Amino acid sequence: MEFRGDGGEVLSAPLLSTRVQLTITGIIATTTYVQTFHNTSDTWVEGRYVFPLPETAAVNGMTMRIGGRLIKGEIKEKQATKRMYQQAKQKVNGIW
Repeated sequence: MEFRGDGGEVLSAPLLSTRVQLTITGIIATTTYVQTFHNTSDTWVEGRYVFPLPETAAVNGMTMRIGGRLIKGEIKEKQATKRMYQQAKQKVNGIW
């Protein structure tokens, strides 16, 4: 996980904990991966999480808890997601 400040500078993203749960049913392995990070700066930052997966893997869900907010991810095609992200980022930057 990396955080980026308003000026694009990379900030540290201290990892507080990791928990992994693996369930195997036949040839399917389902993994729940929970990590906790902490923003040590006193300003809003953008977080980027990159998780390496093999070509045959799929993501079927994602949930983030930010402070008291619970955000459930929706699985969408990559290009549509990039457009949505840029629109949301512009909206947030207009507020901050």
